[in-house]
Amino acid sequence: MSVEWDIVGSKIGFFFAILLVGLIFCSLPLLSYKINKTIRNRILSIVNTFAAGVFLASGFVHLYAEGIEILSEEIDDDIIESLITVLPPVGFVITLFVDKILFNTEHSHSHNEESEPEYDEKWDLKEKSTGSYDHQNGSGKTKATYILIFVLSFHSLLAGIVIGASNELETIIIVFLALISHHWIESFSLGVNVYKQNFVFKKFFTLISIFSIMAPVGIIIGVVIYFIIPEDLQSLFEGILLSITAGSFIYVAIVDILLEELHSNQDKWVKFIVFLIGFILNSSLTIVFEQVFHDHDHSHDSHDHSSSSYDSHDH
Repeated sequence: MSVEWDIVGSKIGFFFAILLVGLIFCSLPLLSYKINKTIRNRILSIVNTFAAGVFLASGFVHLYAEGIEILSEEIDDDIIESLITVLPPVGFVITLFVDKILFNTEHSHSHNEESEPEYDEKWDLKEKSTGSYDHQNGSGKTKATYILIFVLSFHSLLAGIVIGASNELETIIIVFLALISHHWIESFSLGVNVYKQNFVFKKFFTLISIFSIMAPVGIIIGVVIYFIIPEDLQSLFEGILLSITAGSFIYVAIVDILLEELHSNQDKWVKFIVFLIGFILNSSLTIVFEQVFHDHDHSHDSHDHSSSSYDSHDH
């Protein structure tokens, strides 16, 4: 099995980029009280809809199409081939189950002002006697925070596994762009949620670190899985994983972001236009990447064929 160093380098670079983005934006709420809450929430809400467009394009235009194409090439059985289109909906349902059934909570990706409670402008970093925010149903809010960390970590872990398991630079870049476009917003939102619980600093940092490391851990898991699986089954595994992840991305875009961000009438037209821009931009990038990498692979194959012919002629 030959090593493609451009792919290895991309995975290493994206590993640290995702980790840093998560840690930095999770920590920003420590300074967020200096920013006008109304302005901050409106900006985050608009940018969030842009991320929804990026996610939806990644799910439909790239991951869905790429997964189905790979599986169609790997599977000859007509009956099984007719069932592969079910895989993206399976990813959608799995994410729905984790998000709304298994860990049902009132968490929201929306950044509308009415959805975000007030929190103290000053944070005491000294250890408190209880170590958490326990009044006015504080324990329930703390439990919801842990559930939110798990749900968001699940999304990040799945995307990380796709990056790690994929052997196509095009897929790696597109999934990374989709993940990072929303990851910083999720990180900031989660940081705000954890910040409001008045945890001691050590616990705050531990919780945001757990979330921030999940996508990088997913990359490592994906790489390990890729090398463990027999070479003749790697494409089949990648196709299944891409198809299921497509459903998860579509769920995040529609259910977790758009339905909540467009629930409020504030900036609705702006949000929709920004959403379309995100969708069109990522779709265009996908088409360009596919064309560039297709031409690159075609040129590489032609070069290998020419080399083989030259060697045969010499012999």
